[in-house]
This record gives sequence, structure tokens and C-alpha cells, in this order.
Amino acid sequence: MHRGTWKRREREVAARFGTTRKPISGRQRDRGGDDCEHPRLHIQHKHGKQNSREFVLWDIASAVAAGNNKIPIVTITAPHRSEILVTCRLEDLAAVAKEVIPCAP
Repeated sequence: MHRGTWKRREREVAARFGTTRKPISGRQRDRGGDDCEHPRLHIQHKHGKQNSREFVLWDIASAVAAGNNKIPIVTITAPHRSEILVTCRLEDLAAVAKEVIPCAP
């Protein structure tokens, strides 16, 4: 992968959140460094072949969702962890968030 490709994608992601890419953030990764200068969000962006399995799953979900006139999302969970991670297109984020039912206190 060309070095400029992932940097360009980091700049695109940062711009979508109204901020800028943080240069040399990878060197600070072990100390919690993020990829963008944002006052409220810790943004980590990944670009490359390591994501290919997730994109295969995403492509399948997107095709099925399109056929049913639905917004595709892919959720990820892991043993011994309570979090549910949600992947969706940034353009669909507001619509997806409206569908989430809050957890009971």
C-alpha cells in the first residue's frame, strides 16, 4: 500500500468529523494516541488489507439490506466483553442511532 493512501484516508475521516489528521500518531499508539485532533472523540482509523474479512461481511450485509430496503449494519461482540460494536456507513449513523433502544438502568 502506498504510504500516502492511508494518510489521505485519515485526512478524509478527520474532515468528516470537522477536525484534522494528527501527524505521527502511530508512534503514540501504545500510549493511547489517536489519529485525529478532536476535542470529544478519540478517532482510530484503519486502512488496508487487514480489514478485508470485515469488508466481505459488510458487502454481503449491504447486498441483502439493499434488496430489503434496509440500512446495513454489522455488529461485533466477543466472549467476556459486554460491548457491542456497530459498523455502519457514516452517512447512516444518525438513522441507525435513532433505532437503538437504551439499556435499562
